[in-house]
Amino acid sequence: MGAGHDHKHDHERHHHGGAGHSHVPSEIKFERPLWIAFGLTLAFLVVEVVGGLLANSLALLSDAFRSSDLAAALSFLPAAGNTLLIGVLSALLTLALALVLSYGQRRTGSRSGLIAGIGYVVPGAVIAIGVMSLAGWLTDLTGVVLIGTVALMVYAFSVRFLALATQPLRAGLDQQPTSLDEAARLLGASPLRTFLRVNLPLLKPSLLAAALLVLMEVVKELPLTLILRPFDTDTLSTKVFEKARIEQWSEAALPALLIVVCGLVPVVLLDRLLERKR
Repeated sequence: MGAGHDHKHDHERHHHGGAGHSHVPSEIKFERPLWIAFGLTLAFLVVEVVGGLLANSLALLSDAFRSSDLAAALSFLPAAGNTLLIGVLSALLTLALALVLSYGQRRTGSRSGLIAGIGYVVPGAVIAIGVMSLAGWLTDLTGVVLIGTVALMVYAFSVRFLALATQPLRAGLDQQPTSLDEAARLLGASPLRTFLRVNLPLLKPSLLAAALLVLMEVVKELPLTLILRPFDTDTLSTKVFEKARIEQWSEAALPALLIVVCGLVPVVLLDRLLERKR
């Protein structure tokens, strides 16, 4: 009995000891690939930022100062002004539509936001053709020519980027407890007054984020702009396209650099906005 008991005890001790020893390498095997993956990802991001962004930006900056005199630089100011004007108008209209859609979803619990997502999935050229068809039908119906106007461009951009503006607003509204709306209703406030006095002031960070996202995308959008822009109206993206099409790479450097700046500014502002919310 004693020998059998000792043999059984040794067997259990060997079994548990083996399990304990096998547990340590399993943790090492799990953590080492994780750290390797993290290091490779970090290295990829560093190479992407340094090589893809900083190097290209410095090259554009060098070409812009080397090939562009003061007159050439000033010639891009109208395109920059048009880009800013169309971007701001598009952001305002898109925000208005996104506010109505987001608050309607909050009140009714509907899934109508899925419709807004279609515009962001469909290519810009397809949306431009669809908007032109609608504008042609409205022209035949009312006699008002809409094709080739800034208003049609702004409407097309709002359709294109409505989903982009809806997401931050939906997230901001979801963070607001429904008890706020119920308390306002108990005090006799209408849904519109509740939205203007309670919900909207709390949405300021989300509104800024949505506006910056839309503005950043409008600056970069090319197919829709090329199709719908008014005659003799250029933006930064169309200037880059025209110069690159005839292989005037140096002349395309300055508007391309301005597009990079217009894309970086919203990113920096969004990053600071997120830091404040934390």
